Amino acid sequence: MSIIHTHLKPLLIAQIRTFAAVLAVFFLVTQAIGQEGSASPGIRVAIRLMDDGRVTQVVVDKWDRVGIHGDFGTHSWGALEYLSMKRTFQKFMDRSSGASWLLLGELQLERDDPRGDKESEASFLQALRRDPALESQIDAARGRGSEVDRLREEAARIEAAEQLREGLPAGVTWTARPWPVLDDAQQAQAVIEMREDSQALLEEAGFENAQPVETRYFLVYSALPARETASLVRQLDGMYLKVTELLGIPGGLNLFWGKASIFICRTSEEFRLIEAQAFKNMVTPGVIGLCHQRGPKVFVNTFRAQDDLQFASTLVHETVHGIMHRFISPVRLPTWADEGFAEYVAGRSFRGSPVDSNRRPQGLDFIRSGGDVSSVVDMSYQDGSWPGEQAVGYAVGYLLCTTMIRENPGGFADWVRAVKAGKDWKSALEDEYGVSSDRLVSFVRQWHLTND
Repeated sequence: MSIIHTHLKPLLIAQIRTFAAVLAVFFLVTQAIGQEGSASPGIRVAIRLMDDGRVTQVVVDKWDRVGIHGDFGTHSWGALEYLSMKRTFQKFMDRSSGASWLLLGELQLERDDPRGDKESEASFLQALRRDPALESQIDAARGRGSEVDRLREEAARIEAAEQLREGLPAGVTWTARPWPVLDDAQQAQAVIEMREDSQALLEEAGFENAQPVETRYFLVYSALPARETASLVRQLDGMYLKVTELLGIPGGLNLFWGKASIFICRTSEEFRLIEAQAFKNMVTPGVIGLCHQRGPKVFVNTFRAQDDLQFASTLVHETVHGIMHRFISPVRLPTWADEGFAEYVAGRSFRGSPVDSNRRPQGLDFIRSGGDVSSVVDMSYQDGSWPGEQAVGYAVGYLLCTTMIRENPGGFADWVRAVKAGKDWKSALEDEYGVSSDRLVSFVRQWHLTND
């Protein structure tokens, strides 16, 4: 089957072009204050270029707002390494001119260098001291610099998403349709829509004027005290970083369409009311939380159970389902891995998590009493066989995923990527992880017969 192409490449190219256009504007708007000069004979200077990092001796015959010129041709200020640009510009600039200091400040501000932000302000201060009338032009320069930073970050984010989707294991091709990547404007609109949808869902259940605690990845609508909510929010953010580390997702990349909405209720009655009214779902007894996926959107609904740790682990577990829904494509892992991986993350996201102490003994007991691990591997949501008697599927799935990650974390991540790209999970297990499903089942069973 052929690879399904996306609009990501054109989008990335468009952002880079926009970014370049803004940089060009940076200099066009300074044409009235541009400084230039010439020397005969030329002046010899040592410069360090960005492309090769080597120090080069050149003879400069002319300089202006574009860069330096001579027999070597032209080197734009942007082509010089940051410190080399600053020193070379200062060598030729008119230090008594506010316009020259303003131009230096602009050159420093537009560079992708941490020194530029701080040092540009020092240059702007020198410009103001020499010509107070430049204040409005300095403010405009700061605005252009902020837009350049935004476009640079946007281009980096889109490139990271591109690399994430192209970084499939060798020989794996797309047979599923990946999630489209949003630009900054689309992502901002998605956040607005998630707020509106969340408010509408809560109002359907009779909860009006709810205000979220907003993080980089989540909109958390909580009926709990502020301090407790803050603690849960920290756990969610920490869990997100744990998942990204496990799956090789670039740090800080937001996978969600806008942001994921998290509803935290005080009571089981409130939780069930939201499920019934907002999500049209009748909850079975014992359920503490659920993840709802509506197209690209993710909603998690939970309530504050009496057991603090069980509640926190359920919140993390359901949110992991949302992350995995948005990871590369909506294709799901097999049920045992979908649930087992969520349990794995929930067991390692905060101190005192009860997941391991709950799931491991049940899984060990199942295996050591002759339980058939392959029967759990064959369970699924679709045929209603999951999670088996006494929900043993969660325990065995947890042991399976824990063992896979312990033995070969890179292979596990490659397997997940291949499945999300559309490859059959059993074929991907052999090709990317290096074992057949029968061999995995046998190894997990044998290991846990004698190891706790």
